[in-house]
Amino acid sequence: MKRHIHLAAVAALTCVLSIDAAAQSLVIKGASILDVVTGDLIEDHLIVVKDGRIERVDAARSTDLPKGIEVVDLQGHTVLPGLIDMHVHLTSGGGYHGYESLKLTDERRAILGVVHAETTLLAGFTTVRNVGAGSFGDVALRDAINEGDIPGPRMWFQVRPLALPVGTARTIIYYPPNTASREKASQTVLGRRVPRSAQTLSMAPI
Repeated sequence: MKRHIHLAAVAALTCVLSIDAAAQSLVIKGASILDVVTGDLIEDHLIVVKDGRIERVDAARSTDLPKGIEVVDLQGHTVLPGLIDMHVHLTSGGGYHGYESLKLTDERRAILGVVHAETTLLAGFTTVRNVGAGSFGDVALRDAINEGDIPGPRMWFQVRPLALPVGTARTIIYYPPNTASREKASQTVLGRRVPRSAQTLSMAPI
């Protein structure tokens, strides 16, 4: 049961942990903790956060609080696990279609990425998989979040999808000219991708 309680408390209330989370230590009290395995709400427990990560969840009356630690009272609120979105484009603008998309310069996409990262985090999503961005903006965004420059979720990203250098997919994928074979194209893209630390791959249709 204790393990279930711990899982239910992972990433407790992102609005509390999103600001300078890498160095944040605090205790959350008063909240109901959702056990996503059983659907039960756990009452009268404390969540101890150390260096931005949940260290333990214990019954309130049996927990010794570290001396001088910040205590956040969330009486009347519910704590639940951080959500995960497996398909996002944080540096894209949903309202830009047709010729409007020409307004999306690399600089504009970078600003949109900062805005969307914070909005996504405060909506409860603590991890996302970004599946495409221009000019490796997702790499820069991930690094800025990890270094504490801006608030945002943990990011996994693919850089750009893998496809043959023909058809409509070539308009969104960088390939060197005259790459004809699937094997050579794959090796070329993977070679350019590895130095930029891509974490996932996807296959795009022609």
